[in-house]
Amino acid sequence: MTSQDAHTLEEFLLSYEQSLDALSALGVRIAAGRLREYRDCLSTAINVERQAPEATHAHQSGEFFQNTLLEASEIIDIATLDVGLLQDHETLTKLRQLCKGPALPNPAIDDPARNYAFEFSTAAAAARHQRLVGFSAGDFEIGPTAFPVECKRVSSLKRLESNLRAARVQLAARGRPGIIAVDLTAPIRADQGLTRIYLSESEQRDRVDMELTAYLCRHLDSALVDSVVDPMVLGLIFRHRLVGSVGSPNQIRTARTWMAFCLHGGSLEQTFDEATTWLADGPSVAGTEQDMLAAIRAVTINDH
Repeated sequence: MTSQDAHTLEEFLLSYEQSLDALSALGVRIAAGRLREYRDCLSTAINVERQAPEATHAHQSGEFFQNTLLEASEIIDIATLDVGLLQDHETLTKLRQLCKGPALPNPAIDDPARNYAFEFSTAAAAARHQRLVGFSAGDFEIGPTAFPVECKRVSSLKRLESNLRAARVQLAARGRPGIIAVDLTAPIRADQGLTRIYLSESEQRDRVDMELTAYLCRHLDSALVDSVVDPMVLGLIFRHRLVGSVGSPNQIRTARTWMAFCLHGGSLEQTFDEATTWLADGPSVAGTEQDMLAAIRAVTINDH
């Protein structure tokens, strides 16, 4: 399930600045820290590129600029949330942590700010499809049946199993069936390197799908899936994101994809399918073994 947003770099910066203003009104600090550094990075890039629009510039393939695009796009998503859903003390406390942490993530340390960013941006995806109920149970609830969603951002492969197990325990403790949402962008980027410049939007969409599929084929084995099977866990959803240039360096595209795994059959499978219709703007596509093998081959070929 894949969706995509398009901006010129100037439009991207404008959306980001408007998002910062909206979050500032809710008490998020934007005058200093990593959120300000991202704004400065984007502004500097625009000024450099205006001097030579057709040229290739060093910052376009730099780690900090690529990370800025990735992090800023998530802030843009978060700022679309209805302010009315963000008013309780616990939710506001989490939201106000978004400005914290280093400008470049360190996979060796816990990073609450980025963990919360995944939670809020996933809630924003549900809200775009009128499925977000609120933040009163789990990390948030989706409707209309109010299923809790536990979000886990995985910073490195070694944390995948522990994050899945922790989410299972949290859902089991709540006593209501729910969903585990996992962001795998960080370990996939560590595997695949910096985002590339793509020739077309379809190439970028295919790439984000293939990278997630290949990663899960390699690392999500049956024993790991079995370890989270529980009556209170309807299924798993995994996210991956790519943000980069398409066609020319100034054309910024954000591509997001989700892969869903139901852990049960029968009526619970239908419930899970209905509970995950908000994951993307288009229809879901059932993957085959051939699709998975093709993704692994494509990612391996492209990387070598």
